[in-house]
Amino acid sequence: MNASLVHRRGSEDGIALPMTLIIMCLITALTVAFLAFTSTEPAIASNQMMNAQARAIAESGVERALWALTKGDAAPGTAGSLADPLPAPVPAPYDGSQYVAVGVGGFIVTVGPGGVVNERTITAVGYVPNNVNPIAIKKIQTTVARRRQATRRPSGSAARRRSPPRRRTAPNTAPGSRRRRPPIRRDRSTRTVTRASQGRRAARTRSRTSRRRASPRSCSPTATWSP
Repeated sequence: MNASLVHRRGSEDGIALPMTLIIMCLITALTVAFLAFTSTEPAIASNQMMNAQARAIAESGVERALWALTKGDAAPGTAGSLADPLPAPVPAPYDGSQYVAVGVGGFIVTVGPGGVVNERTITAVGYVPNNVNPIAIKKIQTTVARRRQATRRPSGSAARRRSPPRRRTAPNTAPGSRRRRPPIRRDRSTRTVTRASQGRRAARTRSRTSRRRASPRSCSPTATWSP
């Protein structure tokens, strides 16, 4: 009887069933994990896309405010522009009371005075899909300053049309005779050959360049708002 018990303990009969059950449990666990991953990945991608859209819409609100400030300086009285100095109260939609729809969402922009006279504070909030039930919200706050840009224009003397250079014509020589070339100076130290005429041409070119650089230019200032 003891021998039969020992024989049963060393036997491998019936081992296939537990091995099959273990393998099936592993496969089931991996399948459930992959299904959960595939179900959450589209939601994560959609949230990232909406966040990017909300930020882009907020940036469009900042650009709208910059356009209004620049247009108020260039052409005062234009519809939708902001005059300088900033009016009180600030007209809509730049006072934050109006929702501006843009594409898949919209923005609310607020323009206020900055710490310096030529500075403005712009706050833009982007919403997707709307500001009532938003899924993604992005806020951008920046301070912009008005800068003067000078556009250079050439003066009357520099803009004057110059006459084309005269072409030198060779003197009439007798047939069969050759024209003499200018003497060539040889530098023994560097073994280079230079012509006297080339040196004179280079001097004239340098003098013309210096006169062009020294000519005065008139500037016409223009204003622009930039962060």
